[in-house]
Amino acid sequence: MSKYKYMDGEPNPEIEDFIKTNTVDFTENPPPPEAALMILNNNGKEILFGSLGNVSMIIGKGKAKKTFFTTAVVAAAIGAENTLGRLIGKLPEDKNNVLYFDTEQGKYHATKTANRIYRLNDKQDMPNFQMVMIKELDIIKKKEYIEYMIRRRPNVGLVVIDGIRDLVNDINNPEQASIIKDWLLMLVAKFNIHITVILHTNKNDSNARGHLGAELVNKCETVVLIEKDKKDEDISIVKFEYTRNISPDNFAFYIGMDELPYGCDIPQPNKKLQPDHLDDNEHIEIIKTVFDGHDILNKTQLIDKSMNTIEDRHEAIGKQKSRQFIDYWTNNNFINDSGTANNKKYSIY
Repeated sequence: MSKYKYMDGEPNPEIEDFIKTNTVDFTENPPPPEAALMILNNNGKEILFGSLGNVSMIIGKGKAKKTFFTTAVVAAAIGAENTLGRLIGKLPEDKNNVLYFDTEQGKYHATKTANRIYRLNDKQDMPNFQMVMIKELDIIKKKEYIEYMIRRRPNVGLVVIDGIRDLVNDINNPEQASIIKDWLLMLVAKFNIHITVILHTNKNDSNARGHLGAELVNKCETVVLIEKDKKDEDISIVKFEYTRNISPDNFAFYIGMDELPYGCDIPQPNKKLQPDHLDDNEHIEIIKTVFDGHDILNKTQLIDKSMNTIEDRHEAIGKQKSRQFIDYWTNNNFINDSGTANNKKYSIY
């Protein structure tokens, strides 16, 4: 019987056992949960991505390459080295089996996904990996079969559910979302595993879709957003939207000709061209082209010709930027200005 005082009523043995097992001892110093996957940060330090006993979620719009990123996660978990140059599997030896449940794809595409994992693992045998298609099952059986395999397969450490949305009828139903959330938390606690789920984002923003997404974000250890780079859609950016741990640095990947994901640098936004970005020789070449065939240009001519020449050699600029270049040239004695304020004349020194 519990040592704590309660209201009147007969004690419930099941509840009493639960309370005894789950009462927090504030004098205890328990070890942290074991890592399942780490991220190599820009500074070379390993940062926790996911641990046993927790759930993570990968989100993104359609065609953002969520499944490609997931294959890299799985490959790292089963032992592939240097996946994307970032992902490091850390499953303990007694928890190194990985289960991958695909709720969306048929045999052709599911096999291609599994083959990518195989090739990312250098075509080594993968006895600790199993991928199962559950697209044809109804919602109740999907959950039943997933739980059955977790229970029956020995030494499971990581479970991937690619398409968690297919485990509910209505993604915006609060009750169904809460049931799935509680079910996932029960599985990771009961079997001491890490579960990664994949879900789309809303069409108009980067939030995980529906009530289901909102429920899972609140309970996940890590939420990763995959989105296409705005300037180069062949590159996908990996952003850590939320984590209970130290937030890893964002990174990027692309899909090679062999249809495998490879890590790459995040494209940097182009800085708008400024006069001091160019060396003297380049300024001289631009000015020569601007004045080609002319000894003297008026203000309007110089602005227009400067705009056209700089666009041909570098990038499009407007009249205000063209005036900045002209000021730079006059201030640094590349060109000479004469005449009145309303009737400026420009020539090369």
